[in-house]
Amino acid sequence: MKRGAPGFSLLEMLVVLAILGLAVGLVAGRARQGAGGVVLRGAAVELRDALRLARGAAIAGNRPVEVLLDAAGGQVLRQGAAPLVLPPGVVLSGPGRIQFAPEGGSSGGVLLLRQGERRMAVSVDWLTGQVRLADAP
Repeated sequence: MKRGAPGFSLLEMLVVLAILGLAVGLVAGRARQGAGGVVLRGAAVELRDALRLARGAAIAGNRPVEVLLDAAGGQVLRQGAAPLVLPPGVVLSGPGRIQFAPEGGSSGGVLLLRQGERRMAVSVDWLTGQVRLADAP
């Protein structure tokens, strides 16, 4: 190739490929770190939804509905419903049970889900029975 001819030298191409390789490595590392957050958030959403269904069943059936939280087994149990099994590595802590009353109230409590350093809280208001999801500090 003549001097001054358009195009890229081999050295320029190697530098660009090295920079692209570093960028891809950084993005892939971040994606792997974020995957754990997706699993934790999914488990928290499932727990929130299971508690909301229990509250709805108490109101619709005009009877108290109790939800048992088996932290050791990583399960949430309610009579008449399939157990909710938490994904491996997600740890549940909080009260052992939450009871929803026919008028919509509950015994209340805050359930913490933890996976490594990440934490999410599912709170149940005792007066209204409202179930909320939030990031825990």
